[in-house]
Amino acid sequence: MTAAEIAATLEDTICAEIAGGGGRNHQSARRGRGQTRIMRDAHPNGRAAAPSPAVWRTRQTSELTPGRAGGGAWRPRGAGAATRGRSPEDILETLQNPSWLLTRFDVANRRLLFVETTGDLLDGLPFMDGRRPLSASGRARLVHLDDAAECLHALECSGEPDRLIAHVGFCGSTLLARTLDATSLYQTYKEPQSIIDASAAKSVSHPLARDRDDWGGLMAVLRSQFRKSFSNRTAVLKPSNWPLNVLPDLVNSNTRAVFLTADPYAYLVAILRGGDERVRFMLQFVRNLGVDFPRLRESVHAIERERGITPARLVLKVSLLALDVQEQMFARVKRGMAPDRFLSLTTEELIKQPERSLSAVSATFAARLDGAKQSDAVRAAFAQSAKQPWMGFDAQAEAMANGRVRARFQRDIEHALAWRAANRIDLLAG
Repeated sequence: MTAAEIAATLEDTICAEIAGGGGRNHQSARRGRGQTRIMRDAHPNGRAAAPSPAVWRTRQTSELTPGRAGGGAWRPRGAGAATRGRSPEDILETLQNPSWLLTRFDVANRRLLFVETTGDLLDGLPFMDGRRPLSASGRARLVHLDDAAECLHALECSGEPDRLIAHVGFCGSTLLARTLDATSLYQTYKEPQSIIDASAAKSVSHPLARDRDDWGGLMAVLRSQFRKSFSNRTAVLKPSNWPLNVLPDLVNSNTRAVFLTADPYAYLVAILRGGDERVRFMLQFVRNLGVDFPRLRESVHAIERERGITPARLVLKVSLLALDVQEQMFARVKRGMAPDRFLSLTTEELIKQPERSLSAVSATFAARLDGAKQSDAVRAAFAQSAKQPWMGFDAQAEAMANGRVRARFQRDIEHALAWRAANRIDLLAG
């Protein structure tokens, strides 16, 4: 059975069984409707068809005006047409001022889009990928990548480390980021779209991504923009888990990182708890990962060919593959880091011991956090839904939803976990 064949049965087998799910990580955005196949047809060169940036995030950034239909082009509102020729002073001010937020990267025209924002606006957002407005004034600026890289090279290095939260899906990373924000000592950049734009360029082997100097310049600009902060707060970048292919490029000798993962059983329960919407999201996520990781793509095809596989077991097995490829990438990146510059954290540790976890995160980030602010931040953030902060978090409702998942899918989950234990492979090879 292929993923395409399970589309019509998802509601019956999963969504209807877990009606009333939700919980802290409930996904409200309807992403990827109709994207039912795990893998698209391959290109003649053997690579899976590369997804367009629109596949990753179906809601366009509010600051963008769509280009020609089907062309994938975009132009910013209020930014003007010119990109080259902007004065060095203007470019430096854009690069250094935290009020100018880097939101998109147009690889075709080598343009960076900045919008004018505020710290309060950013603190209130669970994501910075365009699902909600990012601009406080409607003003925008376009800066050519070459100009930005040249000006950045001329800036004095502050010595401030890059701080990064790398995470798998459905693991509480948004909760961690919002808890850090609630201390008023941190400013987290939560899943900015510009990182995804760069990842898309690398996935399709764009000439910019193949040129060492060009790609290095882009990565330097991206890292610099997520070190900026309002009121001298400690800046932390939490990229989406979707652009896994650029994670090694975001880490250098000056990086301090937290790697947040989840127990496989709890991870599967969280996916099923979200019903049809989250399952479709996971299938789309796996398809996109398959563009960059051929061994993952081959493993998914093998699962699809299993005789008599049920929709639930297909979803669970490919979800575990997604977890494995993310954790294997984390392990690869950590091998290149000094032990005192990264922290391995699990969802279970974060939920059961939030203050201890927050203290460990702050120590890893080399940032000072007093006990009172830490306790207040945990109480404030853990009382809200992480992805829908205007709603309270109902622990009892989440526990009931988890119970419904276990009652319906326990045997399927156990089967998938046993399959994983017997079929561990290096998904990064090839």
